[in-house]
Amino acid sequence: NQLSENIEASEKYFKPLVDLAKKSDPQQRPVTILMSEQVEPEVDYISELVDVISINRSYGWKENPGNLEKAAKDLSSELTEWEHRYPEKPILMTEYGPDPSDKEAEITDEMLTDDFQIKFLDTYHEIFDQHKMFAGEYIWNFADFAQVKDSKSMKGSTKGIFTRSRKPKATAIALKKRWKNIPDFNYKK
Repeated sequence: NQLSENIEASEKYFKPLVDLAKKSDPQQRPVTILMSEQVEPEVDYISELVDVISINRSYGWKENPGNLEKAAKDLSSELTEWEHRYPEKPILMTEYGPDPSDKEAEITDEMLTDDFQIKFLDTYHEIFDQHKMFAGEYIWNFADFAQVKDSKSMKGSTKGIFTRSRKPKATAIALKKRWKNIPDFNYKK
């Protein structure tokens, strides 16, 4: 049986693990647990145990596919709820990103294009930047990868910002521009 973050038994399961992690770390680094897509702030039982809220989301991809306006509203609403519940905890997006095809980009809003992937990411980034406690983003995935045994996907994953042969896609260029424009806060070189 998998324990879900939104059942009370999960707190009993994870609390000793979080306590052990904190007790065992002489550097007292922050502890986090990924909040799956099924977990929302109002039904969560383990976020109070951790130092950082970490979520994976796919609004506009798996939920309401292609509807980036609704994706923006849903993502902003959820981040606002997490900030309201935990006003001092940083929030990380530990996985996000659509799946463009590996064919040539088309100049349409079709979901399987590089153009859509960039619009999707721009939508998420605009929302991220509006939230005070939003602290970081981890896009899925660095590079495309081949079909995995037992995968439901016939082509593997093409969610990468680089091709399987490590050539940058248009999304890599867009992300580089975004990340270079983030203020350095005296730590970038």
